Amino acid sequence: MSAMLRRFGPDGWIPMIFVGGFLVIAAVNGVMIWLAVDTFTGIATERHYEKGLAYNQALAAAEVQAALGWTAETAFEGSGPGAGRLVLDLWDSAGRAVAGARVSALFQRPSGTGDDRFADLSEFAPGRYELRVALGDPGNWVVRLEAHLGGARYQLTRRLTVE
Repeated sequence: MSAMLRRFGPDGWIPMIFVGGFLVIAAVNGVMIWLAVDTFTGIATERHYEKGLAYNQALAAAEVQAALGWTAETAFEGSGPGAGRLVLDLWDSAGRAVAGARVSALFQRPSGTGDDRFADLSEFAPGRYELRVALGDPGNWVVRLEAHLGGARYQLTRRLTVE
């Protein structure tokens, strides 16, 4: 150290501080990169290849659904911690209630998997389908609704906030 001070003078430690600081930053960045690569698999969608192959089929199904002309209105009314009532009203292109459909719901957490719940809605009035559900955990949920009547299929996705 004394040889370095003689070579660079009394302020020779200043460049060493800069070099040391950059080495610390490089080490911390290396650790963060290693943790990021090690903890995230990079797969955001399950079966992404198969879904990509079925893209044209999904577009055709969306066109068929648009041709139906059905409209839907949904509501979620909380009734307690993590519980509530999901209501779906369906109308055809003429504004008449779509009665007699088989309606199902898939509840999913947008933050992960493992909490998914599947249930069928019951028809309480012509075109009005309801489900009492206890999701357990409050927070954000995504509900995917699917209605089948004869050969017609109608699907929609809604985001819910459950308290």
